[in-house]
Amino acid sequence: SRSEGGAAVTFTVTRSISTGSALNVLLNIGGSATLNSDYSFNPNIITATSPSLTGFVSIPANQLSATFSVIPLTDNINENPETVDVSIANNAAAYNRGTPGSATFTINDVPVPS
Repeated sequence: SRSEGGAAVTFTVTRSISTGSALNVLLNIGGSATLNSDYSFNPNIITATSPSLTGFVSIPANQLSATFSVIPLTDNINENPETVDVSIANNAAAYNRGTPGSATFTINDVPVPS
């Protein structure tokens, strides 16, 4: 878990063999936190926000992995802890999802003085 405005959480997506082609790994993003209010991504991986929040991370050609970060933002609202869920979408035509295929982290509130 991280506090609002705290350090980023970095995710790594890995493939088992390196090839001469890039691999786009599709992601489903969920949880109780709100994109661009409670958190953002670096780099921006979001490709769609409706009807659901989705994105992708590209593993470059001749590489085994790629990373992206989720950055907790300070929203100046007193609230309960919120979660960000990231899961690798199934895409049998391009890859088989390994384990773990998902991760969740919690953004803890920083109380706003009254």
